[in-house]
Amino acid sequence: AAFDLALKPDGLVDVAGGRFTFGSGYLRLDDPDHEPLMIDRIDGGFFWDAEARRIRIQKTEFAGADTKFAFAGEFAPPAEPGGGWRFEGGLVDKASYGRERRSDAPIEFSRGKLIVTLTPAAKRLRIDAFEVGGPEVDLRIDGDITWLEGARVKLGIATGRMPTRAVMRLWPAFVAPAVREWLFTRLRGGAFEKGRIDLDLDAQALRAMRADKSLPTDEALAVDFSVNDAQLEFLAGVPPLRGLTATGRVTGHGTALQVARAHVETRSGARLNMADGKFSVSDTRKKPAPAALDTRIGGNIDAVADLLNTPALKPYATIPFDPATIKGQIEGRFGLTMLLGKGAGPDSTHMNIIANVSNFTAQKLIGKEALENANLTVAVDPSGVSAAGQGRVFGAAAQIEMRKPADRVGEASISLTLDDALRAKHGFGAIPGLSGPVGVKLTSPLGGKDKPKAQVEMDLTRAGIDGVVPGFSKPAGRAGKLSFALVPGDGPLTLTDLAFDGGGATARGVVELGADGSFREAKFSQVKLSPSDDMRVDVSRAGVGLKVVVRGANIDARPFIKSLLAEGDNSSGGGRELQLEVKSPIVTGYTRQIASSVDLDLTQRGGALRCILDEGPELH
Repeated sequence: AAFDLALKPDGLVDVAGGRFTFGSGYLRLDDPDHEPLMIDRIDGGFFWDAEARRIRIQKTEFAGADTKFAFAGEFAPPAEPGGGWRFEGGLVDKASYGRERRSDAPIEFSRGKLIVTLTPAAKRLRIDAFEVGGPEVDLRIDGDITWLEGARVKLGIATGRMPTRAVMRLWPAFVAPAVREWLFTRLRGGAFEKGRIDLDLDAQALRAMRADKSLPTDEALAVDFSVNDAQLEFLAGVPPLRGLTATGRVTGHGTALQVARAHVETRSGARLNMADGKFSVSDTRKKPAPAALDTRIGGNIDAVADLLNTPALKPYATIPFDPATIKGQIEGRFGLTMLLGKGAGPDSTHMNIIANVSNFTAQKLIGKEALENANLTVAVDPSGVSAAGQGRVFGAAAQIEMRKPADRVGEASISLTLDDALRAKHGFGAIPGLSGPVGVKLTSPLGGKDKPKAQVEMDLTRAGIDGVVPGFSKPAGRAGKLSFALVPGDGPLTLTDLAFDGGGATARGVVELGADGSFREAKFSQVKLSPSDDMRVDVSRAGVGLKVVVRGANIDARPFIKSLLAEGDNSSGGGRELQLEVKSPIVTGYTRQIASSVDLDLTQRGGALRCILDEGPELH
């Protein structure tokens, strides 16, 4: 620095001036969140204008990395003792504010003005006007800084339309640092419309900020803004919110963002719209700070499935369908709770969805069969996914319930009624001798790696059964039920773990059906047509008829005899053939007659007995 001073004979200042230069260094406020401003050099000068009674600040240049500006102005001394010193000046030429991250570009300033009044006696610095502007900047500040009983900063900051990135970079790092850091790293594109920041920081608040603590009062900070067409990465690893239009308020203890509209585009190109939403950080004094997102959603269900299948959300809840196999429209609400700041782990994120899905279609829900035209109520929470509603399966109206826990295989349950035509068309429940409507409940695994094995329960109350095995029939209206398991596919079907109860009879066994649903064979390990029966029965195709092989320890022959006599009286039996083989040590008949060591072969065709081979049972 070099200074010149000359006095008049009366002792008044005649000439005063000087030049100064600062070398490299940095400027950093006493606050842990303030990032240093790096300095390469500062060159400037001043002189005393005795006639105008002004200290003229000559062009003073600041250079530090990408930050470059030059300013000039003047100080007006107090008009009377104890008055204030007034400075008025502004930028000289264009200026730039340097990068905060490597991906940033310098912010350009084309104009700038500063008017302040310093009154040492009143311990007050009044900012009458601080204005900067440029292609991306429109910022105005006024307020007071006092130090009467400790420091106090009261500022009002107003902005015009500015790109969101410029606002984030000009946002002082020590003001609401947790919120600023979260938005700084996640908010991209778009523009802030007119905004307002009001600061009222007393000595306690300034000490708290320097100690990296939260502001003591909620009223110490108020930031109001609106943002248009921005992008927000609300959760790492999840597609960002795009087209974000919202209004926000940040206070000393919280943040609230009212989302007017936004949308998510998933990896597959599906789109989910969001509206009427709110993002909030309820209390920044907590470390880490709790935050929540709640918004109305609408769009394609495959977008939700694709979104939940992202690595970031899949551990918490998934829809157990390939997004490419489902279609439909969803309307409802989406919620997300999380923690922000140090100490926030992935297990602190929780999600919930409550929505209605219309025109829902899921391919291969049960084997090759699709769920179509369904209307469902869907709930997603940390425990898993559930859905319930109505749709069509196998061409019939159906009630649907689905549940997929987050940590294990789920299941889908479908209840419907199949008549003869639908059973024949889809090869489901096509058991010979079965006629009439059948209530069916199918339960199939969801989300497993193995081929799903469906459990089937059939209510046969409204159905009639006749001709499955000789001697048994169940008229429609009498209670009956059938259950079995099957692995659906394009080939033959095997009904395993089959259990039948109805019409006074019970049976346990396995039934095989052809690819077209036609009967092939059945093996019943346990059959009771009467309470005393102890037998097993095998049924198979034999030409146009059936072959029935019966083996037992004790058989009540009365149902068989009644069936054969009924068939024998029927002259319209057509070409149907029945081959019956019976072997049992004990066979009981009418009037308490007992035949022992029975070995019987019987052939019946067209309602008439063609051949009976009897090895001579003993009658008692």
